[in-house]
Formats: sequence, C-alpha cells, structure tokens
Amino acid sequence: MKIHGPSIALGLSTGLLVVWAARRLRPVAVELGALSIELAKMARAIVELQRESVEDFVFEVERRTVDRARVRREERAQGRAVDARRS
Repeated sequence: MKIHGPSIALGLSTGLLVVWAARRLRPVAVELGALSIELAKMARAIVELQRESVEDFVFEVERRTVDRARVRREERAQGRAVDARRS
C-alpha cells in the first residue's frame, strides 16, 4: 500500500483543527448553556406570573358567582317570609 503524503497532512491538520476548535469553543458553549438556563428561568417566572393572574381571575369569578347565588337565596327566602305572613 502506497503512502499518500497529502492525505496524511489533511488528516493530521483536520485532527489538530478539531482539538483547537474544541479548546476555543468550550467557553462559548458553556456561556450559551448558562444563557439558555437563565432564559428558561425567566420564561418560567413569566409563566408563573401569568398563571397567578389567571388564578386570581378565576377566584374573582367564582366569588362573584357565589355572592350572587347567596343574594338570590336571601331574596327568595325573604319573598317566602312575606308570602307566609300574607296567608
């Protein structure tokens, strides 16, 4: 088998390039990872704030519904009491 010099040089230079790139790009990858974690935490906080707003809205609607039902029951009870006195 014949040794082909340009192929050896190409393979060696590719290997050196990979090692160099790994050393140079590792800090960039770490920074990108840290940034993505921070963004995920911020997104989670935004979602929690919106969820809390929705929960407050639902609670307000339920409270108003219960209050209206209570008022209607009281009005009916008062109407029955007035009808009972008339009889």
